[in-house]
Amino acid sequence: MSKATYLRHGRGQSLNSIKAKDEGRLPASYFAKELGQGITAADIINACGKGEWHHTGAFASRTNFYEIDDIEDNMEAIIDARDARKAKLDGVKTGIATIKFVEFTKHGRKFKAHKIEFTGEATLKGDWVTFGGQRKNITANSFTSLTWNNS
Repeated sequence: MSKATYLRHGRGQSLNSIKAKDEGRLPASYFAKELGQGITAADIINACGKGEWHHTGAFASRTNFYEIDDIEDNMEAIIDARDARKAKLDGVKTGIATIKFVEFTKHGRKFKAHKIEFTGEATLKGDWVTFGGQRKNITANSFTSLTWNNS
């Protein structure tokens, strides 16, 4: 059993992760950087599943490690994952909308909720809506509704 003493010795990774790198297994981020073409580590993880993991970084995070054969065997799935992610981000909608959300202001030691409604030009891209010089995440708890006005 090896000890994870990497924080005391300044390595930033466990002894097993160093051994894995020496044997040719690398984190998804290394492969994403080498592949380029807009491929991210998340695309590799989504296509290849979870590989073997090792502790890395200052907070001993679990990092998935892959062999080059895993990447080559799943290259088509990796490209499909990238294309699906980009298609979701490319879905931009612009038009007149009514947006309702709650905004909080601090009064002394207490917070007060203000219900706000905006009607006007808005742009929806992914999970974010931009309107009236503001940008809000539509999945946030304070976001109430977004209705497109057909005119």
